[in-house]
Amino acid sequence: MEGKITRDGALQIKRSNVLKAQHCPFTIGEGGLDCGDWCPHFSEPREVRDDEFDRITETGRVTGNTVVTAIDICHNKTLYFESLTDERK
Repeated sequence: MEGKITRDGALQIKRSNVLKAQHCPFTIGEGGLDCGDWCPHFSEPREVRDDEFDRITETGRVTGNTVVTAIDICHNKTLYFESLTDERK
């Protein structure tokens, strides 16, 4: 998966070759907020070896040779990115 954290801290994920904002389903009101670093559940990106988690891709189980970037979000979910750009740096 490919993604980006904008300089304002909003998470975008590439879908159909376009980076799209990920809206928080738990914010109330018209427009709401994007998923991002404003939320206490949103962790800082960290590099992990792919054998540190159980991940299956379209081509089968991943071996432990790749380093990916992980971000924890709400409800104990973790997103794993093969490519993540962090524009806050």
